[in-house]
Amino acid sequence: MYFDWCENPEELRKAIGDLLSGTTFVRATVAGQGAHAIPIIGPTEDGILKQAFLEARSVGEKLRKRCPSLPALPDTQCVPLEGMGRMVAWCREAAAKWVEPIPTDVESWQMESEGLRAKADKVHELVLKDSVRERFREQDKLFYKKLKCWWQANEAYEAALRPFDEKIYDCDDKRRRCVAEMAKLQKQGLRTSPEYAQLEEDKRRLTEEKAKAQEALDVAKGGLQDPGPCPAEWLEPPAGGDLAPNARRVLEYMFPDDDPAMSDEAVRLRAYVLLTILHDHALKGEVSLIADADVWPRDDEDVPDDFALTAWKNMEDNPSWSCGAIDRALRVVQADLDGLRREPVKTPQPRAKNWAEISIEIIDEDTLKYKVEGGVWERVTYAEMGFVDRRKALPNKLWVVFKRLAMYSTGRKIPVKTPTNISKDMDRIRCTLRRFFGLTGTPIRYNKRERTYDTKFNLKDGREGTTR
Repeated sequence: MYFDWCENPEELRKAIGDLLSGTTFVRATVAGQGAHAIPIIGPTEDGILKQAFLEARSVGEKLRKRCPSLPALPDTQCVPLEGMGRMVAWCREAAAKWVEPIPTDVESWQMESEGLRAKADKVHELVLKDSVRERFREQDKLFYKKLKCWWQANEAYEAALRPFDEKIYDCDDKRRRCVAEMAKLQKQGLRTSPEYAQLEEDKRRLTEEKAKAQEALDVAKGGLQDPGPCPAEWLEPPAGGDLAPNARRVLEYMFPDDDPAMSDEAVRLRAYVLLTILHDHALKGEVSLIADADVWPRDDEDVPDDFALTAWKNMEDNPSWSCGAIDRALRVVQADLDGLRREPVKTPQPRAKNWAEISIEIIDEDTLKYKVEGGVWERVTYAEMGFVDRRKALPNKLWVVFKRLAMYSTGRKIPVKTPTNISKDMDRIRCTLRRFFGLTGTPIRYNKRERTYDTKFNLKDGREGTTR
């Protein structure tokens, strides 16, 4: 950013002035030590002005959070150059009202730290119970496996696109040099010279080459599998700094229900990993680590970042967010552990040889019974069957769909006209049934000609008073 080093309105005003004058200005490094110069060469284009205006306004918003008495910021819907002028005027007005924020009270910080320590003690009490530590280690290993696979996939993805990125960067670099040389010639009054005409031609050619390189990059991306977001991002705090422990935004960020939907496995993994990081760093040197070198190797070249240390620093820097996230993680982990201890907790051993030997009947809103040919009826809940949202310990959407399928079933055929748009849900229901019964193949198949779902098992709704 151009202005991320600015700590008050006056510094922001000077930085904007330097940018608009085309001179070299100085900003602090990312680490906060020393400074480096950034030259602004040649005429400032609208694209640069627009980016600079938005960044200056973003810094202004941060300053307003630190000092609420500052005036309202200019509207974003304005011409970039006009917007920069308005920002300069805003800085002058804000400088007169600026009051340095009072530093965070040390006692308050200690209270937040004690809150993290108290929660770490809760985690330690939890892992002292039988088999709980092994459950933590099992989940932590699974998370690390996914993290390592992501890094390997991301490295392959970036390596495949690197030649295209380098071409685009090279075109941009040469084009910037052309613009700088053209600016020099223009100042010397040589805009009609052959040299200036050649630079214009070079600029046009480089613009075309960049466009072709960008097109080639887009084609290359279309043929590759994007690795998606890094699993370590699940552990980052939400934008905006500290939030109240019970703030809805915290829960929505940590455990989003949609857009995109977060799987039960991802929620469970993140809960275990957050608690492991809290335990191992808050109680470091006092207790045995949950995630030792056997769980999270410290010298793995495929995983370059110390994600656990980064997450711990985020917890310390954002104690309010941390407390809310950890409380929710504790509930998720406790629900998972309770589910493991509940009887019967194991998926029944597959006794059926094929799907045709199985009959399923819905008994009530939370229970069904099933029977294998030659056997007896067995009752199970939606949770034991696998139709549970572990984030809320409630029935998931698939259970609702499955009950409606039973309502419309005529034994082995389900008219598809009601309910509609359930193809994706059907895929997930098939997976749930395969996992529960230990069988392979397709238990529910779509009959396109008759517009029905045909089940290889017998499905019935035994609830009283249910209507279609």
